[in-house]
Formats: sequence, C-alpha cells, structure tokens
Amino acid sequence: MRKIKDRDYLETRERLIFAVVGYLHPDDRAVAYLKYVPSPEGRWRRADGHYQRVLRTYSVPSVRETEEYLRKNYPEYLFRSEFIGTETTCVPLHRVLRWYRPEQKLAELLTLARLDPLQAKSVQLAETISRSADVSTSVLGVTGSIALDLHNPSFSDMDLTVYGYDNAMNVRAALREMMTSNTSPIKPFDKARAERWCIDKERNHPISNKDAARVLQRKWGKGVFQGSEFSVHPIRDDSEINESYGDKIFGSIGLITVEAEVTDSSESLYLPAIYRISVQKDLSEPLAAEVSELVSFEGLYCDSAYDGEHILVRGMLEKVVDTRSGAQSARIVVGAHEAGGTDFIKVLSD
Repeated sequence: MRKIKDRDYLETRERLIFAVVGYLHPDDRAVAYLKYVPSPEGRWRRADGHYQRVLRTYSVPSVRETEEYLRKNYPEYLFRSEFIGTETTCVPLHRVLRWYRPEQKLAELLTLARLDPLQAKSVQLAETISRSADVSTSVLGVTGSIALDLHNPSFSDMDLTVYGYDNAMNVRAALREMMTSNTSPIKPFDKARAERWCIDKERNHPISNKDAARVLQRKWGKGVFQGSEFSVHPIRDDSEINESYGDKIFGSIGLITVEAEVTDSSESLYLPAIYRISVQKDLSEPLAAEVSELVSFEGLYCDSAYDGEHILVRGMLEKVVDTRSGAQSARIVVGAHEAGGTDFIKVLSD
C-alpha cells in the first residue's frame, strides 16, 4: 500500500473530512487541514447528508480558522509536533473511517457506465491529458469534491492529480501547448475568470492584482474544459519521497525579507514547493545562517518562479537540525503559521 500523501483525503468517525498536506507525517497520524463538516445547511451533498466547507480559502488565515473550530469542538485533532515546533492539524490514523486516494477514484470512474455531467467531464479531461502528454491514466487521479462524491455539477470544478516527476513534466508541456492551440478543448481562463481569480488572490494574499496576474500566467495546471474550471496538481511518487518525519527538527527564528536568485526550481512543482536560492540582498536583520532553500506551503507559489529569476521573499527564517547527522542549516518558509498570511514570493524579473 502506498504512503499517505498530498491531495489525499481522510474522513473521520465524526464525518469530518480533511485534506492531506505534504508527505511527512508521524507514524500514527497524518498532517491535514479540515475542509468539510456535516451541516444541514451545507451546499455539498451526498448519500449520507449535507456538508459545509469550513475552509473558506486556501490561505493561512483560513486554515487557522479551521484550527479554532477544531479547538472548540474536536481538540484531539490538534497536535504539537516536537519536530515542527508548532501546533498543527493532524488526523490520528485510528480515527480514520475512509482514506480517499485520487488514482483509485479515477480508476473507478473509468469503469462506470453511468456518470453525472461533471464526473464525465473529469474522465474526458483525464483521457485528453493522457493522450496529449503520452502518460497512462493510471498515473492520473481525481481529487477534491468529486473524489468525495460531494460535488455539485452546477458549481463544482475538477481537480486532477499526476504522479511522478517525469509524468508531471510531460503533462505540464502538453497543457502549455494545448492552451495555446485554437483547436484544443483545453483553454486558459478567459478575461472574466482571470479577473475574478486575481481579485480573489489579491484579497486573500499580500500581493497586488498585477502580481496575481503574473502568477496566473504561469499556472499551467489551471484552465477550462468544456465550460468547467479545472486544476492539475503534481504529486510525488513514493520513490521520490526521500525524507521521513523526524529526520529534521525545525525551529522558527523570525520573519525576514530578502531578494534572491532562483538556482533550482525543479522541486517547486510539488506542495510544499522547494526552491534552491542564492540570497542577493537581506532587507531585514542579518541572516542567522547562509540560506540556500526556500520552502512554500502556500500552493499559490508552486512552480511560480524559474531558474535564474530574481524574487522578493518575505517568510519565516527557520533553523534546521538534521537528527541523523547533527548538521545544521537554515531555510526560509512561506506559509508558516507565525507569519499570519503576511508572507509572499514575488518575481522581480521575467
């Protein structure tokens, strides 16, 4: 059985539904944020009743709101990690009722004779990507509300996954090509959708509308298929997970702002996005150590800066201790709780 990983979903005995974050989890629980809870007034519905989405937006302030909900109602889902050095949302594995794996959901949909309109579109989108990128549908998945059977064809979108770096690169190249073709069924956002997206990001993140437009321009995994919006998210294969929970201890030092050059963006496809950087200018306090790694837990900044580009970064400087070797280093983190949603990555050059 494969590892629990990013974009999986976990449903608990209380029918709380959590979205898994990243790849490093304690042996007895999974790091995840709360997304849906049972509610008679909820817009999302399936056979066991209505659900409400409690995660308003994909941002640190919204995640903190869900943590307060859990603190009040289900405090057992909050966990203070000695390695991460902060409190986070975790799902104890003994409380998991169901584990939703995107690749299994797509495999299931491919076998069904009757599908609702959005399920059918998801299958057609996956098959279109499979053909164009020359990847098997077995390395693709369906996540989000469709994976949970909570979707509503009238307003839900489609969220796909692609497993493995080489497969993700093939899909990225294919989607970029299709979005520039007049004959492709896969389209970029039109002007109205793009404007709404940028306004939303400007409202929920410390970036300007112009910054948001630049990010959207690079979002190759976001578009429209047969009138419905979709997203595609690269996920690591198990063989690409080369670190275990507890291998490193992280400790926050303080918020800093730096200008840096991106030296390697190859691992920025995933969440968390990892950039290798060379700090060019420190705009805050002197750095406590030489920093060569930038990590974003904020999905907005995945694959948003390229090799050789200069970026402006506000994030949490963290001390890193390798528990295996004792080696110490430092990194900058965007999406840390302590930053309260004030951190960002901005490209300074095209």
